[in-house]
Amino acid sequence: MAVYRCEVKTLNRASGRSAVAAAAYRAAERLRDEQANEGKGKVHDYRRRTPGVMHREVVAPKGAATWATQRGQLWNQAERAENRRNSVTAREVLVSLPHELDDAQRAELVQAFALGLVDRYGVAVDLAIHRPDRKGDDRNHHAHLLMTTRRIGPEGFTEKTRELDDMKNRGPVEIEAIREMWEREQNRALQRAGIVERVSRLSNEARGIDREPQPKLGETATALMRRGEPSRLADRWQQVVKGNAKPGRAPSPMRQNMARQAEQRRKERETRLAQAHQPGGAVQRALQAAQQVRPPAPQGPTHIAEALMRSTSEAQQGEQDKQQALKDEARKLDEQRAKAGELEAARAWERQRQAELRRKRIEREQAQQNEQDPGRQRTLPGPKKKPD
Repeated sequence: MAVYRCEVKTLNRASGRSAVAAAAYRAAERLRDEQANEGKGKVHDYRRRTPGVMHREVVAPKGAATWATQRGQLWNQAERAENRRNSVTAREVLVSLPHELDDAQRAELVQAFALGLVDRYGVAVDLAIHRPDRKGDDRNHHAHLLMTTRRIGPEGFTEKTRELDDMKNRGPVEIEAIREMWEREQNRALQRAGIVERVSRLSNEARGIDREPQPKLGETATALMRRGEPSRLADRWQQVVKGNAKPGRAPSPMRQNMARQAEQRRKERETRLAQAHQPGGAVQRALQAAQQVRPPAPQGPTHIAEALMRSTSEAQQGEQDKQQALKDEARKLDEQRAKAGELEAARAWERQRQAELRRKRIEREQAQQNEQDPGRQRTLPGPKKKPD
């Protein structure tokens, strides 16, 4: 079963990460980081990982500098272009690949996605397709795409891709655009391969699917689960998988409410359409209005078709307005829930803080009493004497 996964991350120099080291690791190559160790350099050799890399390639914009497709030069130039200690030197996109495709089809899919990123942002993209781990799930085909944080032209790097750095406004929009791009390219690849399944970037709740989302395990929990070692996150993951597999699983109250609302909107839409075609409805009113405005016009099929098109357009616009209002209302409800959660967390933290203050006050009072009456601290009850 094809799955959707598209994560966008950053490589920050402040956390001790290097774009050269990341590129060497993902491509299973030997690269020298010229900027490391205060300019003395450091070699990153990951050639032992070569069997796990199915395909590696650097894609750059047309007319870019000649060194833009040379992995070592590209990332050393990227490190050299940033002067701040907390600079973001690379951006990574991690995607899961359909195991139903063969190696050539997966390579074509990732190349198409990389070209889309290059065309949209004018950056260089270093892609590496990894095979599944020998000790893990044999369906875990995935790819790492390292993007430069600056656009690149004939003379080298130019301005930063600020639209991706602006996490308050444009950033989330661009991230969603990248996720949508990957959804589109993956579904195209599945269609070309004759596979019926499709993937979606939307959540189960947004698609109306009554299935609890599986928690993300991460590298540590996955490794523990493979070794058979206990992990609360792995136990929770298995619990969710088993719960979703139950045929008689009852929908949650929230999903039941969503289903009722969707059914109610469907009935209202059908009612409006039926009323529009009744005498005195929107369609009939549109025909009468057209006759009053242009009485000399011929009452032929063309005239009626135009009136029907106008009325249909009005009905569609009204439906779109209503859907937008429902989305706005849902968004406000989500914001209220988030604020309520934040308020409850703040209250819990305040209660914990007050309890800690009370505990310290009691300890301080006891210490003061012991200082005022030292004998109290040393006086302890002795053993009871046995009766004669």
